Amino acid sequence: MADETFVFRQKLKGLTDLAGEQGMRLDIGQVKKALEGTGLDESKLSLVCDYLLQAGIELTDPDQGEESRSGRRGILELYLEELDRILPVDEKEEFRLFRRASSGDSEARNRLVELYLQTVCDLAGEFDLTGKAGRGQQAAQSVSGRLAQTDPEDLVQEANIGLLLAMDQLSVEDSLSAYRVKILNSVTSYLEEWLRGEEEALRSDRRILRNMNQLADAARELEGENGEKPSAEELSAYLELPLERILDLLRVGGEKMKAEDL
Repeated sequence: MADETFVFRQKLKGLTDLAGEQGMRLDIGQVKKALEGTGLDESKLSLVCDYLLQAGIELTDPDQGEESRSGRRGILELYLEELDRILPVDEKEEFRLFRRASSGDSEARNRLVELYLQTVCDLAGEFDLTGKAGRGQQAAQSVSGRLAQTDPEDLVQEANIGLLLAMDQLSVEDSLSAYRVKILNSVTSYLEEWLRGEEEALRSDRRILRNMNQLADAARELEGENGEKPSAEELSAYLELPLERILDLLRVGGEKMKAEDL
């Protein structure tokens, strides 16, 4: 599952990057093309579109002449609306749906995705430190520094993607409880991995900021000593950092710290 999860995440990242290049706009054809080979169907497409809308990306469908959908509409609001329209099933029917989905029945899988929207929403809530204790909360506590800055809607959004992947990778189980445990564990593992990635990104951002502050301090000190702005090579020698690293920091600094200002 790890490889498929990575590929799917990379495809989503590619879509958001493309949207950024196009003024935060995408058409449905671009979404479908980017997700080829992932078992995309109408149910998955709808959930991915909700994900993109939540990221503030405007979506259009020029082939059907549909008006654009845009705005960072709350994913929780979308969930509540969707849940109101979903009819429950009894345990026997749920088990039959799992068996059919395990055999590749996309209609059964789509129905299960609908049925588990509330479950994954609740599971995402466990990753909020105000929620009840559990595996999800324990994972959240291990990255609590990042979680404090995580929007609950982002957690639901990511749980949504984890649910899609879990349903795509179902195998035959002997009981309904086994299927339920597998889905919950898969979504929980996905959220844990996502939170670890978020924490690592935050640590990386902090390292970059610390290095940039060191670079700015060094530039001021060298200018004070020599009476002129130092070159990137001088900064590299002074800080004992590779020249490539200095140039990378200058690029990251953008308008705040241009190479020609040093």
